[in-house]
Parts: sequence; C-alpha cells; structure tokens
Amino acid sequence: MVAPLKKHNISQALVYLALVLGLPACDSSNKTIVTLHHKDPTTLEKLIETSLGGNAEFTITGSDIIFFTNKDKISETLDLLRLLDNGPSLYKLNFKHSNINSNHYSTNPLPEFITLIEGRFSKGDNSITPNKFKVERQGKDSSLLSIAFKQNQNVTIQYVLLPHNQWHKAPTASLPKNTLIKLDLINSPLP
Repeated sequence: MVAPLKKHNISQALVYLALVLGLPACDSSNKTIVTLHHKDPTTLEKLIETSLGGNAEFTITGSDIIFFTNKDKISETLDLLRLLDNGPSLYKLNFKHSNINSNHYSTNPLPEFITLIEGRFSKGDNSITPNKFKVERQGKDSSLLSIAFKQNQNVTIQYVLLPHNQWHKAPTASLPKNTLIKLDLINSPLP
C-alpha cells in the first residue's frame, strides 16, 4: 500500500527549491545591514531615498535597514545615518538666588541643580520643586527650556530660550523671585 502524497510536502519542496535556486544570486558582499539604536528607521525612509538618489535599493525590517549594495557605494548615506542615530543630550539645570548676601528664606526651596534628558519632562531626583522641566536643543549654543507649573488649578508651560553656560534671571511666573538659572550641556551626541 502506498501512502497518499500530502499537499503541504509539495509546497515545502517548492519553497526549498526556490531558496536553493535563489542562493547563488544572493551575494553577501552586495548587501549592507545597518542597525539603528536610537531612531526608528521608518521615520528616515524618505531621507534615505533622497540620499541614495535611486542608486541602490533598501528595505526596513525592525531596527535594521538592509541596503542591496556594498557599503562603498553608499558611504554618504551611511555617514548620514551615523550622524542622525544619536541618543538625547544630557543637561544640568542649575539654580541659585541672585541676592546671595540677603537673609533669604523660601518655604519651597529650589534644588542646587536638576539633571535633564533632552525632550523629556522631568522633576529631577529628590527635587522639592513642584515644577517639571524639559529642554530641547535649538542651536549649537542654546536650548529651549520648558517649565510646566500649576497656576489656578491649570498646568501652564512657560518657555525660555537659554544660551548654554550663562546665568540668567528666571521667569517669575514659574520660579521664585530673584532666582537665577543656568543650563549646562553635559553630554551631546552631536559633533
């Protein structure tokens, strides 16, 4: 007695045959795989297409971009991806009172500093201020500080453009009077 041939075995055989026939065409030297660690590759798809200028094809799978060419032919695109795939910068927001010699007392004292991660609202470790702060890079030497605070039962956000490493008078709506703030760039992934 002969057992009947199962259909899925034939389809499996056809898949294996297609793979075997396709293997000589797949040359690993004609493929470059780039893994992004901080950016979603799908958000950079148009930029990659423009950078390649139609000279190479690519596909995106997860956090990998597979270019169907060797890396020598797409070196400018690889440099661009290396530049764009950076993590957020770290900042140190410093506080001090402008009247150092006065007998100043606050019922809500500010911390000496708060460490901030670019693009995220943060209150800071063990911070006693009710405000939340967020910083976003605006240029080589300046960043935009957002201060979220409660005012009349509503959350209000105040924006301050600050040059790096310089003391400035803080906005009085969100921070106590006579407060100075300074924003230091601790770590920047940008060159």
